[in-house]
Amino acid sequence: MPRGQKTDGPDSVDKIRREHREQNRSVDGPDASVTAPPGSVSERASRARKPANRMGQRFMLLWTWQRKGFSITDGGVQVDSRRYSDYLSGNYSSAGFKQAYEDLWRILGTDQFHWFYALEKDARKPRSINQGKMLWRVEAPEEGILSTVCDCAWTTLAGEPLRMPPDWFGWAYGLLKEFNDRAGAKPYLKDKYARDFMAGWSEMNREDLLGRLLVRCAHVDCIQVLLRHPIPREWIAREPEEYLQVISSLPR
Repeated sequence: MPRGQKTDGPDSVDKIRREHREQNRSVDGPDASVTAPPGSVSERASRARKPANRMGQRFMLLWTWQRKGFSITDGGVQVDSRRYSDYLSGNYSSAGFKQAYEDLWRILGTDQFHWFYALEKDARKPRSINQGKMLWRVEAPEEGILSTVCDCAWTTLAGEPLRMPPDWFGWAYGLLKEFNDRAGAKPYLKDKYARDFMAGWSEMNREDLLGRLLVRCAHVDCIQVLLRHPIPREWIAREPEEYLQVISSLPR
């Protein structure tokens, strides 16, 4: 059977779930034992984190859109993604998303969590899917993060069109230009880089994608962060904003 058509049963997901739990036990918080070299992808991602406070904690600024009337700090209510998620029951739902969510829930052992943007500019982009919702801003300590999801793996698992993280072009250009300047080759293969990037993900089978779904550290342009529900009230950095309020505050 062609590699890209391989299907995987529950055993593959259970194996990844065990590995995820083992990793969480072996490291005292995300990236606790990793020191990224200057200029690396991991090092640039760390700049999105706030400096350590006096207690030595490090925080991430995160943003999430939630339906009006739902509080992410209310432990008396459950996260009901099957009913309220736009990707499971709304206009954006698909069989691919439903299977991807089922796999993720099994790997994490819970469906009680919220998805967060790691970049404010991404969270504040005008999107019709967020109309009528509220934007929450959270300052979460790194040890409170449930997991970090690779956007590329998630999008491919769900069967959705993959996008090239825009800032990656500038980063890749620098590497490619340096290589090609030395080799005397021109131009420095922008289109080929993008094609190879997309092809590399599309050729992975489901087990490969599941194995790359949860990451320790990555470029902030290509991750989403998961936090358990409920969110501690003290993590809320700002009262939630309505969609029209967010849109009206954008530069014109």
